[in-house]
Amino acid sequence: MISGIIFVNGEFESIPNVHLGANFLLREIGMNLEHFNVLLSGGYHVWQQPQEWRLFLEFVDTYFKNRKIERPIVVELGTAGNSQKKYYEELLGARHIGINISNKRGESDILGNTHDEGTLGKLKSMLATITKTSNRIMKCMHP
Repeated sequence: MISGIIFVNGEFESIPNVHLGANFLLREIGMNLEHFNVLLSGGYHVWQQPQEWRLFLEFVDTYFKNRKIERPIVVELGTAGNSQKKYYEELLGARHIGINISNKRGESDILGNTHDEGTLGKLKSMLATITKTSNRIMKCMHP
């Protein structure tokens, strides 16, 4: 079972628990599987089993596409060396924000404990800055 929270249109929205044991026929409309395999074989290690990780990304890709979310923001809690960042950016076209309690490898955008209100404040501030910038860009593109 996989569940999570995403940030959509300025609001946090939960993704319900989903059992990814079936393929959901996502291959026909989903993400670029060839590029997924290139990343996986290119040394971008993930902690999940590759099949589980692929199905999760396919589900999330379809979720974004069905809701016409063209430039999603992915917030990753516990970045584990940023091993998943490239997948989110290249396969989902997402803006990645990594939160980690330690910055030994310099990989996190926000340094802090995810149970600390101060860390949530940093995230909200960063999201506000990103969405303001996105809104300004959209206004320029669509007067």
